[in-house]
Amino acid sequence: MTAAPVPDHYEILGLASDASSQDVKDAYKRLAKRAHPDAGGSDALFRMVEQAHRVLSDPAARRAYDATRRPEPRSSGTPRGTERTKKEHGERERAQRDEAEREAERARAEQKQRAQQERDEALRREREEEARRAADPEYRREQEHAERDRRQDEARRRIEEALRQARPQVAREDPKKPVEGPSATASAQPARPQTRTQPIDVDKGPRTGHGGARAVTTLAILGFLLMIWLNRQAIVDAIVTAMSWVLAVLITMALFRLVLRRITRRFR
Repeated sequence: MTAAPVPDHYEILGLASDASSQDVKDAYKRLAKRAHPDAGGSDALFRMVEQAHRVLSDPAARRAYDATRRPEPRSSGTPRGTERTKKEHGERERAQRDEAEREAERARAEQKQRAQQERDEALRREREEEARRAADPEYRREQEHAERDRRQDEARRRIEEALRQARPQVAREDPKKPVEGPSATASAQPARPQTRTQPIDVDKGPRTGHGGARAVTTLAILGFLLMIWLNRQAIVDAIVTAMSWVLAVLITMALFRLVLRRITRRFR
């Protein structure tokens, strides 16, 4: 009766005879998942994988097994287990690279989605804040005050520009310039000290030099009236507030006099 052949534990695990303990452990984990009956494997194959791991993971049992194991053929050049191991390592590396690429792609997609969600959330909050401010009367009042201040600044700037352009240019006479007159005797008279009086025009009368001052005064009055017109709402509010206070004081005084009169009558 022929004895059953002893299974080659290295071939079962797909390892070479010089594989390390870590290689044995990794090969056992990988094959145990495939050969388990719950994963679609068979009981016989699973027991063979467990037996191979039990023998090769124990150093003493592995030395005894290597002593009784048949020598591997050398004619093929490369052991069968080594070729299988290299192939499995290559497949595992490719699978790991593919998995890493998929993980990176998922991470990029999640990051992009989070950025889009953050932008949408920021836009939503901004719109809600604008709606809340638009519905707030205090905010509208602040906006009106800011617009009024801007108009006042613009009007003040225009007035100042007009004043600078309308600044009078008083022409002063040169004392060395000869005086021209209708008669030749006037030029022969001894020169008298020049005065700062303006020449007299028969049609227009004496020039007093106050035209520039009138223009400045007129522009100042117009600027004052413009500022009153721009601040009319504030002035009206101030007048109404003052009248309300005066009315409240008058009512308080009337009530006080009425109460004082009743108290006086009671004590009489």
